[in-house]
Amino acid sequence: MAREIMKTHDIAFANEPITIAAKAIFFGCRDVGFAPYGEYWRQMHKICVLEFLSVKRVQSLKYVREEEVAVMIEKISRSCSSGATIKLSEILISIINNIVSRSVLGRNRPWRLNLPPSPPKFPIIGNLHQLGKLPHRSLFALSKKYGPLMLLHLGHAPTLVVSSAEMATEIMKTNDIVFANRPMITAAKVFLYGGIDVGFSPYGEYWRQVRRICVLDLLSVKKVQSLKYVREEEVAVMIENISRSCASGATINLSEILLAISNNIVCRSVLGRKYEEKEGKSKFGELSREVMVLFGAFSFGDYFPSFGWMDVLTGFASKLNKTFRALDAFFDQVIEEHLNSKRDNDDDDKNDFVDLLLNVQKSSMLDIKLTRDNIKAIILVSLSLSIYIYVCVCVWILLYIS
Repeated sequence: MAREIMKTHDIAFANEPITIAAKAIFFGCRDVGFAPYGEYWRQMHKICVLEFLSVKRVQSLKYVREEEVAVMIEKISRSCSSGATIKLSEILISIINNIVSRSVLGRNRPWRLNLPPSPPKFPIIGNLHQLGKLPHRSLFALSKKYGPLMLLHLGHAPTLVVSSAEMATEIMKTNDIVFANRPMITAAKVFLYGGIDVGFSPYGEYWRQVRRICVLDLLSVKKVQSLKYVREEEVAVMIENISRSCASGATINLSEILLAISNNIVCRSVLGRKYEEKEGKSKFGELSREVMVLFGAFSFGDYFPSFGWMDVLTGFASKLNKTFRALDAFFDQVIEEHLNSKRDNDDDDKNDFVDLLLNVQKSSMLDIKLTRDNIKAIILVSLSLSIYIYVCVCVWILLYIS
């Protein structure tokens, strides 16, 4: 049975269970032992095998083993001459530590990391006290003093702050794979079904397949052009609403209008219809607002993992669960409507994004298996990010015009 598991079905059993100790010690399980099986794991495994465990490398470090064994024999000889008790277990642990330290780190002295500049920090809270009511301004002021690459300790979460285009290019292009994974925050675990969406899933085969679906089926030129009529209809409705408000002398809330048109366009493109309530408000629009607020809210578990239970006392956990239940029920309703509707799934121009995801799930076109939770997580990210980007672009355009 062990041979069946380790050889025949090795990929099925490739992932190690993630423990609390592993998360803390291995920096969120980015090591070769606990990292999920995928491209990142393969690259790290390749480095370890070829660069550290190769025959050439082992032979080149022969002098290290010989020197440490000589030191061990000398210590044992001195202990025997003086009649002292020899603790063989401690001696063996010491020689192993020295050999491994000199082989991996280049020396057996404590290693000092070359970290970016960092402001002075307080115990436990780190640099949290230096973030004011407007964090972006606080970070800008700190970057003026400590440079374009700055290390902050937000509680127990080390955070790298990049404040220049040159450094951003280094991270986003030159070293993009190193920084590919997002930190798994509490809200993402709840709303994105454990981070199985395209935004928070770890870099690997699953992420590439899901990204491919989003890029080719939702953001392709052909798909965007086929949904031109949706944008035109919603813009016409927006102009009509603004005209009526101007004619009656009513106050125009432009931010609400932009958010409404963004919700309507994205919902029709992704879900197939607006899903409006009796008052005319977008059902998903209200839920997405709550989701975005909770994503940006403070969570003890994100900054102080040992005090994650405080989220229950503050009511944050109950807010997350309440919003998640409403969101999950909404997505179940959307999926059931698409499954029960008589759609022509062969006509890509008439199919929305949910239809396309259900077609992929049904046809098994990809190397991965899409569950209903996978589909719901992908839909949420596609909707939320599209609405957020749409509103941001409109706001920036208005700012430049004004």
